[in-house]
Amino acid sequence: MSMIELALPAGSLQSALVAFENGADAVYLGLQSFSARKGATNFSFEDIGRLKTSLTKNQKFYVTVNTLATDHEMPQVESMLRRLALYEPDGVIVQDLGIAKMIKTQYLDRLLLHGSTQLAVHTVSGVQSMASLGFSRVVLSRELTIDEIAAIRTACPDIELKVFIHGALCYGFSGLCMASDILVGRSANKGECAQICRTWFTRTDTSKSGNYFSMTDLDIGTAVRTLDQIGINSLKIEGRMKSPAYVGAVTRYYRLLLDRRNDSSAIEQARKEAHIIFSRERSAGWLSSYGRTNKSDSRRGPRLSTVSYPSHTGIAIGEIEETRTNRTEMVAKLRLYGPIALHDGLLIRKAESSGIDTPVKFGLGKLWDVHGKSLIDSQHLSHVYILLPESVDIEPGTPIYMISKHDQEIPLISEKALTPYREPMDIECLIGNNIIELHSSTFFDPSITQRYQIDIGIANTPQNTIDNVLKIFASSGSSLFTLGTLSVRHTNNGTFEHVFLPLSQLKQIRRQWYAHIDQLYDRWCSVQPPRTTKTTGHTPWEQLPARTMIIPPGERGIIWVDIVKALVASEHGLNILDYISMVDNKLYIPLQPVMFEEELFVQSLNKLVKDLSSAYGKANLRLGLNNVAHIKWAENNPDIPCFADVYLYMSNSLAVDILVERLPNLVGLYRWVEHPATELTEYRETASPVGKDFNMPLFISRSCFRYDSLGLSCDNCPRRGSWELEQTGKRFLVEVRDCLTVVSLLP
Repeated sequence: MSMIELALPAGSLQSALVAFENGADAVYLGLQSFSARKGATNFSFEDIGRLKTSLTKNQKFYVTVNTLATDHEMPQVESMLRRLALYEPDGVIVQDLGIAKMIKTQYLDRLLLHGSTQLAVHTVSGVQSMASLGFSRVVLSRELTIDEIAAIRTACPDIELKVFIHGALCYGFSGLCMASDILVGRSANKGECAQICRTWFTRTDTSKSGNYFSMTDLDIGTAVRTLDQIGINSLKIEGRMKSPAYVGAVTRYYRLLLDRRNDSSAIEQARKEAHIIFSRERSAGWLSSYGRTNKSDSRRGPRLSTVSYPSHTGIAIGEIEETRTNRTEMVAKLRLYGPIALHDGLLIRKAESSGIDTPVKFGLGKLWDVHGKSLIDSQHLSHVYILLPESVDIEPGTPIYMISKHDQEIPLISEKALTPYREPMDIECLIGNNIIELHSSTFFDPSITQRYQIDIGIANTPQNTIDNVLKIFASSGSSLFTLGTLSVRHTNNGTFEHVFLPLSQLKQIRRQWYAHIDQLYDRWCSVQPPRTTKTTGHTPWEQLPARTMIIPPGERGIIWVDIVKALVASEHGLNILDYISMVDNKLYIPLQPVMFEEELFVQSLNKLVKDLSSAYGKANLRLGLNNVAHIKWAENNPDIPCFADVYLYMSNSLAVDILVERLPNLVGLYRWVEHPATELTEYRETASPVGKDFNMPLFISRSCFRYDSLGLSCDNCPRRGSWELEQTGKRFLVEVRDCLTVVSLLP
């Protein structure tokens, strides 16, 4: 039996319960705010408590707090984290570096830090930076291959790694995608993604339309076993917006893949069941479908885009061999690949000249065998007739897909039967002189003492006083707290054999005690502690140029310097100002946020910095940090001036504190580009605006537009290209550089 963790999405309490019922080791869930899946049902704190009490010994739950927060929102985040600390989840999945700092400095004894995929961690240095920031686990970017993941595992043995294995793939790097914010004002970094990548675009050169940025769904299948072998700690399945039935089916599928490796029939059946509930066209993604090891390799694997149809396709269940009119009804003869039954949901995709398929969805209303006998199900027949919707013109050879089964709904698991969570607290009880004094220590208050009056009498018969106190305080009613252990002492170290405690008064004391504890906890959750970082000695930074001024010369959509290309130019004596922008005698070198060949990148960067330092002086260099991996480089090069560029989101003052504490060479930062008016309370005078005309890329993608979206061969490809697209009057530039695609909105 595999020991690797299988973590399922829980968009609701019901989904979490279904996941565990079907073999999940863990679930991850979001709260009502600061979750990257704002549209999911999500959890209340009461839901979390009920889930916690339902778990068995080895089952775990993680909470996502994986959006960015402003200084104005940080008190709300703090209050939420304090309430979450009561339930002590097995990890909090975080994107915002300021929130990470808050957890690390104040709550790490109750809240373990896990790094979200929104941080775009995809290199060894990135993982090492995360470890130094206090993260115990990192969710790696979806864009990595198995070989790249294995290399990170080998280089970073002391931090836990989590890898996506199934579900939707984003076109752009998670955390770096600006499409939704720029086009419709809904930031993915605030949990409001509008899924621009699933919409159609039209090529201006051919007028051909397609869902060019819609990715296949991920299904790595047996490759999970390789991840297990190389020492990955956790497998993550996407889908907090999906149904409990989907969660249950996918759990069963991967549980079988991990634990019953030779049962191919059961695995295949589970795979089909999962895909029928929801799945677009599928691939194993970059992880094992990318089809290349070296940059010079030509890809031979499947396309990773679903250009003609971006939605649920289920599984191919058959092929139409002929159609005919039967009286007033249109019927089709099917060659079946598997069983079908009445009320199954079916899909036909009609290819159109525009390039986008038209879906025809219908429930199976009538079914016959080849002799015209009515059927309820296909009964293992190879050919059947089915009733088609009216006025459907379908060519022979057209595939037909099953997108729902008549019996796929699952019974609900009772949530009301779950016990609310109560935090155990140890209580010391001191009795004497008509006084009961209670002492306790909790995670939010190390010393709680309350004294209560009570009419203590002398009992005529021996009393079991300690048991009476224990029974009464073990019942805490609706309080969030309950009795852990109880120790009872007499003030004079006497015995309790003839001590009489009026039970009615003792119960009243219990009610007052737990009410007091709840009040203390509520007060702790609502009162904000003072900032621990002192910024009074901070030297004001220089104002950085408008961000458009430091885009490399001649570039339209690429906003960072190609370090390898710039080094080649430098070593060949070319004018470096054709590759790097100079403003006020300073060279600005914004680093690329994505760098799969990290070793080459770092070597080239070190050589380039050395060359430029000799030519222009170190003091005149300005390196822009665009990934957490760059923080490590900046720490290792404290004599090179650096600034926080637009992809290293400084959304709040605590995030800035991290850089201030670590980087004496930090000379400035840009405001968070999605919320440029946001005040950084402690740094309001020194944070630089990006400027009005700055145009961030919509997508940065490892999916090659030329290969995956246009279907062109890698053979003899120059590894670059440029195309223009149009959508609803807007024009877009698509650029491919070394098989990386960057999409920008044209002015």
